[in-house]
Amino acid sequence: MLNREKIKEIMENYPEVADMTIKEYKEFRVGRDDKIPCMTSIYKYFGRWVKFKQQCFDNPTLHRWWENENNVIREILKHPQIEEMTELEYKLYSEDKELPSENTIRKYLGSFKSMKEIVFNGIGDVEVEKRPTECFYCLEKEVCEYNYNINECEYY
Repeated sequence: MLNREKIKEIMENYPEVADMTIKEYKEFRVGRDDKIPCMTSIYKYFGRWVKFKQQCFDNPTLHRWWENENNVIREILKHPQIEEMTELEYKLYSEDKELPSENTIRKYLGSFKSMKEIVFNGIGDVEVEKRPTECFYCLEKEVCEYNYNINECEYY
């Protein structure tokens, strides 16, 4: 029976996972015969990718982990050219950089447009609709089939 302790035990054999992103881990799992846990199990027992890495590895690399909205704003401000970008341009620009993903922006600052208003115009009291922080499954998806409504989400 798989549980948190069993996953920790399995991951002792894969120290390289400590430095992987979610995408790299998914690619790492493809075609493997060994019993490394899938993302659903990781979310079920740890809640978030970051917590999984923190609990299974000593000193893991936390890629694009922002923790709060101030860290997201601070990182975006390092790239003033973002102010003139569309959401698609941002996505292409941020692919090879350690910038917050579109999901992270929606989680902490709302829409891409509201992010630009908050970050570059200093509007701090803009009413934005944010994704719920409680639903860890939806935060890893580009589009949630339940429209991020945790009351309807079968995974929450």
